[in-house]
Amino acid sequence: MNIYAKCPAGKQAIAGGCTTNNHDARLVTCAPTYVDGFTAPKTYYGWIAKFAPPASGDWQGATGTLYITCVNK
Repeated sequence: MNIYAKCPAGKQAIAGGCTTNNHDARLVTCAPTYVDGFTAPKTYYGWIAKFAPPASGDWQGATGTLYITCVNK
């Protein structure tokens, strides 16, 4: 399961977080994304959460939540 969030135009991501209500699922990635430029300073426009399925493979009723804080550039 993947979740993406992107800041509105003119804003950049400075913080974020990820949770799931399925305690058997594994959080694989919770990080900034949509990088602008390859050299410092980098500007992040969004956040991504990636979850691995539980060992049972049962996602029924599972939800993921992504939090993102955006500020003016």
